[in-house]
Amino acid sequence: MSKAPELKKHANGKFYIHWIDGRRTRRASTGKSEMASAQIYFGEWLINEQRAARDPKGAGLDFADVWAFYAKEALPKLVSGENTARSGRHLLEAFGDLPVADIGQAHLDDYVRDRRAGRIGRPAKLSTIWLEVAKLKAAVNFAIKRRKLPATARLELDSLEPPEVRDRWLRPEEVDRIIAEAETRREGGRLSRAERFLHLAIETAARRAVIENLQWDQVDLEAGVIHYHRHGDLRSKKKRPSVPISSRLRPILERAYKERTTSYVLDTSSDIYHHIERIARAADVKGFHPHLLRHTAATWMARRGVPLWKIAGILGNTMQMVEQVYAKHSPDGLADAVEHISAARKPDQAVRPNVSANDDLGALSV
Repeated sequence: MSKAPELKKHANGKFYIHWIDGRRTRRASTGKSEMASAQIYFGEWLINEQRAARDPKGAGLDFADVWAFYAKEALPKLVSGENTARSGRHLLEAFGDLPVADIGQAHLDDYVRDRRAGRIGRPAKLSTIWLEVAKLKAAVNFAIKRRKLPATARLELDSLEPPEVRDRWLRPEEVDRIIAEAETRREGGRLSRAERFLHLAIETAARRAVIENLQWDQVDLEAGVIHYHRHGDLRSKKKRPSVPISSRLRPILERAYKERTTSYVLDTSSDIYHHIERIARAADVKGFHPHLLRHTAATWMARRGVPLWKIAGILGNTMQMVEQVYAKHSPDGLADAVEHISAARKPDQAVRPNVSANDDLGALSV
């Protein structure tokens, strides 16, 4: 380093480490607002810098160390932290003892084969493995960003092809069968937890985890709106929009509110994934998973002519993503365009009556 690093407090209240490397000014956030905590972080940072200088490839740091650091510093701040932590079990089984610098393409190829075959965990689909490999890279990149590893430790692996978007969506009769099956789970005449989840999922197109964590103070029955983002919640790229309460959903929520036993709309924030899957199997609905309800809601809206920008607002997604996935279900938006293709042609040129060969010859002889 050309200039010794030093701590500086920024306008956002956080302390940053500043230094000059060659002719470039660099900085790194400590993530701390108090001087004492920032100084502790600064000391660890200096030690790691010295270690990186002695060991430029980071050979002394294995993936288990990197994942432990990622789990401690990053996962608590991620909305998807719980799911990412579960993925770590499989990653650690395959890569835990390996120095990060030694992880190569052969290891990734072995991991894909072993996960698909069930030699690591249960047999997994390529879409699941794709997400796990993304978390492997995220953990290493986080360690590089926090100076636990040098930049040269970045994993140079061939990217897995992202999973194709599944265009499976539910027919209305399939949704009705699943809800009817959920009704059989009632106790004492009270709406079952599965019923409440299913109605919310199909009527608001919200993600499973968001519905699981929904509390009654986020449901404004008077204004007719559900505020899926709760004040103080961690924000992520997956937005949590406010969604109007439909006329079909309102009586469900009013009844559920009268029957409430806790502050949670679903009684508890516990995972409902496997419970809903079992209900779908009992209703003989093939290829079901809870996220399919969100995709189904968006598909139904597109097929009924709802503008894509409105669908994007309900989903909390970008217009680009919604157009890529749902534009094919919204042909009305293109109907006026195809009408202009032959607008310059005369109407009688579009379709001619059938003319036989003899008719053509007769016309030529006149």
